Amino acid sequence: MLLDLQGIRVVLNDGAAHAVDSNEMAFRLAAIGGFRQAYQAARPVILEPIMKVEVTVPVEFQGTVMGDLNRRKGMILDSSQESEDAVLQALVPLNSMFGYS
Repeated sequence: MLLDLQGIRVVLNDGAAHAVDSNEMAFRLAAIGGFRQAYQAARPVILEPIMKVEVTVPVEFQGTVMGDLNRRKGMILDSSQESEDAVLQALVPLNSMFGYS
């Protein structure tokens, strides 16, 4: 599940540039690599409650509902069909589900 990271502050304490090897792409790759390494070492935790939802809709609306759940930062776990209806199982942040019907 892809979630936005918020409230992150990064401080660069030291660095060096070399006339031949230093360019914008090298600094970008170093920053990305450093962030990934720090992110894994930090062992982050999701602070937002996540709901497991099951939505039953007519088959013709399955794509529309899946798109709506994705827009709400949901992750579709399973999709099955029971007679004329589609049953979707998903994980969706609680805050995104207020007013959903």
